[in-house]
Amino acid sequence: MVVFRSTRCALALTVVIFACGGTASQDDVLDASIPEIFPADIPEVDDAVLPPTTPIFVTLAGHLEPSDAYVECSVGFPKARQSLLEFAQAIQQTPVRVNLQIDRTFLEGVRDCETTVMRAETNGENVLEHLVQTFDFELDAHVEGGFEKEGENYADIRSLLGSLTDAVTETVGGWRWDSDAQFDALDQGQTGLLFPGFTWLPQVLTLGVSTMHHTGNFQTDDLTSGVWIPLGANDAFLKHNPAGRMVYVGPGQQHSNWSGKTTQCKYLDTADYVAALVTHLESGALPSDRIYTATLAVPQSVMLKKPKQAKLFAIVDRLVALAETGSVVFAHYTDVVEHWQDDYNAVSNIVPIDELDPATFTCR
Repeated sequence: MVVFRSTRCALALTVVIFACGGTASQDDVLDASIPEIFPADIPEVDDAVLPPTTPIFVTLAGHLEPSDAYVECSVGFPKARQSLLEFAQAIQQTPVRVNLQIDRTFLEGVRDCETTVMRAETNGENVLEHLVQTFDFELDAHVEGGFEKEGENYADIRSLLGSLTDAVTETVGGWRWDSDAQFDALDQGQTGLLFPGFTWLPQVLTLGVSTMHHTGNFQTDDLTSGVWIPLGANDAFLKHNPAGRMVYVGPGQQHSNWSGKTTQCKYLDTADYVAALVTHLESGALPSDRIYTATLAVPQSVMLKKPKQAKLFAIVDRLVALAETGSVVFAHYTDVVEHWQDDYNAVSNIVPIDELDPATFTCR
């Protein structure tokens, strides 16, 4: 049985909102104020009552990718830190749950650049602890595109994150579903390269991408909904292994076409995808006694820059509307797996996007 940090949610179909993207310059990641758009009186997950139809759990999981700006202590890190806190304040006005998945450079910024003046503004806590304690974030180790650079690996990121806060999950924030070597290393327990005294045994896998993702090609990233324990990578990825150790939370359509291109997708955004899942459930095309999942991918330039946030909050607004009808409940990744184990008896569900009715596709 996997042990998790918290339990918040009722039995549900799951949507995870996820922030990702490539490496970024200081200009890409730094911006100021973030608008407050949603009212604060939407019911919290803790207060949710299971409706008669299968609801949907929604999580916002933001990625902080590698950037030299994050280790520039005079301007870069302080401004990124402030933008992140302002984003957290805006999201707190919604019922969305956040998984923040963090690569090495921002963690180094927290370690090397935070000052007592900064911490005085966050209840004496570093920014990571403050995001957990004040804004109910979950913190996951992340490697951009699942691409472990020479001389460092996922265990190193998890070790560094754990040195900065005890409030860290055992969740892999993005991995390569087509890498046998990476899957085996994580499954068997990965020993750090920068921190060889630390060995990580992750419990949850999220946001499977292909090896091509790191080059900017997202066409073979995983778009499967459901929860299962992969037998392995590649051809074994979509096979459930009840004796396995690492649980995978499928992302569904994890990309929302932030660039405006609509020729290489099934749905314009994750809200459209979630609406399609609801339609399939209501029609009986999908069984209602299984758990379903989806992920909305949001680049860090959107998470941290006001000019690009309108689309994000519009998507969240549509998901909130579904929550008000009982079709969506917001949750963290760890909650999703707990409910899969406790409420669905760990019965696997693997629904590739190509199994959905093309009549529901919204990309043209």
